[in-house]
Amino acid sequence: SLKVESPVKLGKKTAALCPTIPLQKIKEIKDATGCTVNDVLFACLAGVLRRYLLKVDGFVAPGTTLHSNCLINMRTGKETKHLLVTRGADV
Repeated sequence: SLKVESPVKLGKKTAALCPTIPLQKIKEIKDATGCTVNDVLFACLAGVLRRYLLKVDGFVAPGTTLHSNCLINMRTGKETKHLLVTRGADV
């Protein structure tokens, strides 16, 4: 379990810091589960969000799904498209 450091204020936003997870560890999880690095990281994010919601609200509504906004390179030069991506990560 990673210990999150105290939140840091960045203007109107707040960030929390935690120890770095070695890419090799992420790749080991990826290989063991047959998914991608992004899938592993997204699952970690969903887990952290779930813990946060449980701590703050005391519950997570059944069927809550994590949505992500991603920049995706469409391979047309330097142009990127801003797409809403729904991942299969229940919170």
